[in-house]
Amino acid sequence: MVARAAFWLFAILFMCPYPCAASVQPEGQAGSLRAAAVDAGWMGAAAGLDLASTRYALNHCPGCYEAHPVMRSSSGALAFKAGATVAGAWGCYELRRHGHPRAAKWLRWGIVIVWSGAAVNNAIRAR
Repeated sequence: MVARAAFWLFAILFMCPYPCAASVQPEGQAGSLRAAAVDAGWMGAAAGLDLASTRYALNHCPGCYEAHPVMRSSSGALAFKAGATVAGAWGCYELRRHGHPRAAKWLRWGIVIVWSGAAVNNAIRAR
């Protein structure tokens, strides 16, 4: 139940573009804000997938346990992933704002790959 709620929370919050926030900014920053919304969407989806697969693995694997002390509670895991997603999106925004769009893409895809890899590992362990 908590894993499903966490997934949908991340899907709703971070997969939606924010056109009203982008239209308030000057034209140069509007593209960066749209790109940051896309970054947050990808990272939020990967975080939700990781949270859902972690809870699934913990429920279906008798020998599995969560080693990270913050991630042991559902609320702590949700807060940690939300904070990491916001920090990653902010980092991508700052990189783009300072003229490093390629580094921002590397940061986004690095986070997405790591969290998606953790989700795949959880799914394998749950079997």
